[in-house]
Amino acid sequence: LLQYYLKRVVTAESVQITDLAASTSGMTGADIRNLINQGAIMATLQDEKAVTTPILFDALTKIRMGSARSPQQNDEDRRITAYHEAGHVLADKFSPAAQFKIVRATILPRGHSGGHTAWVPKEKSHTT
Repeated sequence: LLQYYLKRVVTAESVQITDLAASTSGMTGADIRNLINQGAIMATLQDEKAVTTPILFDALTKIRMGSARSPQQNDEDRRITAYHEAGHVLADKFSPAAQFKIVRATILPRGHSGGHTAWVPKEKSHTT
């Protein structure tokens, strides 16, 4: 489905469809269509000539977590959030049993979250 909908928008050759597919497990066809449409809108708003992998992951984050909110945090709260998200990254990086690959970490608040770390499975899984 990703390939089907990506053919309908101008897409950068460097789009990493494998990582994107791993991140969309459990999404319906309509969800995936929405993802690609959101990516195309974001690319247009950013004056990009094509949809890229980072733009598609931004669109996925917007769909799953909500729109970014303006940071109401003070410097101390942002620092604590940064340490927290960095802890997820370090735990994954140095855990020999880690089964996931981190694709993004941010302290940009979305929804009820002060930050977010996103993973994809390191190996293919045939379950949803």
